[in-house]
Parts: sequence; structure tokens; C-alpha cells
Amino acid sequence: MRKMNNNLIKKVGRDDNLMDRLFLLFTKNGYHSVKVNRIAKYVYSIMQSEENVFIVKVYKNYYEAKRVSLIYKKLSTQMFQYTIYPITLSNHEEIVNLTNYYAIIFPFFCNGNVPNFSKESSLKIATKTVFLLHSALLKLPYLRRLAYPINIERKWSKRISLFWKMRECIRYYIGKDVYDEILTLSIFILNLKLDQSNECNDLLHGDLVPHNFLQIDTRCFIIDLDNLSQGPISYEYSVLGQHILNENKWDSKVLFNLEPFTQLKNDKFFWYCMLFPNDLLREWEHFWRGNKATNTDAVEKLINYTIQSLKERHEFVEYGKNMVI
Repeated sequence: MRKMNNNLIKKVGRDDNLMDRLFLLFTKNGYHSVKVNRIAKYVYSIMQSEENVFIVKVYKNYYEAKRVSLIYKKLSTQMFQYTIYPITLSNHEEIVNLTNYYAIIFPFFCNGNVPNFSKESSLKIATKTVFLLHSALLKLPYLRRLAYPINIERKWSKRISLFWKMRECIRYYIGKDVYDEILTLSIFILNLKLDQSNECNDLLHGDLVPHNFLQIDTRCFIIDLDNLSQGPISYEYSVLGQHILNENKWDSKVLFNLEPFTQLKNDKFFWYCMLFPNDLLREWEHFWRGNKATNTDAVEKLINYTIQSLKERHEFVEYGKNMVI
């Protein structure tokens, strides 16, 4: 792991502006020409030069930062080579004290990209990496005490409730018929209440979305283990499966030609999770919470994505219903 001078753990004042605080943190420790950018809530990039870039993840309390740090430390004991580990300070700590916040610093790889899920070669590399991650997590039962339990029914119910709350806004953009089709499918799948008692309570990444994959040449890395969870592995693969199918016009042949999806082809619970339009509800939730209504490009992109994805999955949904009913 890369190391950084332990002077980074110095407190740098009580300015509540995190970007200013991070700038001070780096400049006071010899990093000149530092540029700080906010990538997402509590996620920042810090650039000293084009070759020297860091990602800083900020946490509101020490215990959450320590939890994430422990996840990476335990995973490293399995010699897992397919994630980006935090930078270790010279005092063997990974957590930076920012007075009212705590931060973990990661190296940033400028030559990395999100895998192209429409390319077979990229898909094979990405899905193999997921399999290797799950295999490594199986050997780390200690991490169960750090994992968030997944309650699928509760998660889906909350998404449906928010989708209903946003109905006037969403109907305005995509029309009543499209909205009703998504809502009807969501409630239909939720009400099936498939028995989960036979499903394993595995350790899961917890957020297998494309931007948490990083492809560098012929290697793929899985990043952002903050949402380490415990639940059915079929559910985790369904989240990834929806992203893969959205990039391949919901062609099931593409999905089931990939390992481990080949082994899930007749898995009833996997189909149950795949049929729930979690991807569509999630995108509209992000749209709502992110206040993106004023961003014309974002609105148009989401409208097109919703209508196109719903249209392309019709055949898949009809076949899947026969699998779960």
C-alpha cells in the first residue's frame, strides 16, 4: 500500500467548509498547487498535478470511518488484488482527523475507466472480479459484524413509496401510462413475497453499480466497499444484472452467457429480484434527491432511459413472470 506523511493527521482549523479544510490540509503538508473538487456528497478529488491525484472520502463520525478502514484491512489479508486500498499513513493509520469530520484517502488512477458493459470482454473481466470478491469475503466471517443487513422487502417498499410521492413530477416527464406500468410492475413483484428462507446470508459488496468498477487495461477493480452488506447473493447479482441488460437491450443471452449468471438461469429468487424495476426506481430517486429538475440534459437523458429500458425489458419480464409464479 502507498504511504503518506503522518503530518496529514494534523488538525487544520475549524472552518466548516470541507473543501477549504482539505485544501489547507494538503497545502500545510507540502502539497503545492492543490486543487479540490467535490465529486459527490462527502467525496472529493484532490489534485496536486496530473500524475498526483487523490480521492478523499469524508465521514461524519470516527466509528464509520473506522468501520470502512477495517473492511479494507481484513480484505487485504486475503491478498485480494482487485480493489483500491486506502493510503496508509506512516503511523499505520488510514483515518485523517478533520476536526468535525474524519477522512480516508485513496490513490486515484487517471488511466482507469468504467467498464463498457456492452463489450463482452469487459463484461467477462467485471463479472469475474465480482466472483473473486465474493470468494474472498466468504473467508472473512469477522466482517459480518461490520456488514449492513439487507431487507429487500423494506428496501423495495421505500422505493415504491417515494416513487408514489413523486408521481405528479414523474408523470409530467414520462406520461401517466409509462408511470403506471412501472408502478404496477413494482407492486406486483413486491406482493409476490417470495420466501427467502432458503437464500444464503452472504457478504455482499452492497452497491454493484457501474461507477464502482474501474477498468485499467485488462484488469478490473471494484471500489467503494462502504456499503458492505449481508443478504442473498442472488439479489446482489440481480442489481449487477439489470445494469448489464440495460447496456445490451435486455438481451438475456448476453447475461446468461456470463459466469456466474449461467448458474442463476433457473434460480427463482434471482428472477424475482431481476423483475423488480429497482434500476428505474433508483434513478428517479436520485433525480429527486439530487434536485436535477433544472438540468435539462439530465432530465432528457432520464426520460429516454426510462422509456427505452421499459420497452426493451417487456419480453424478459413476461418470461420471468412464468419463472416466479
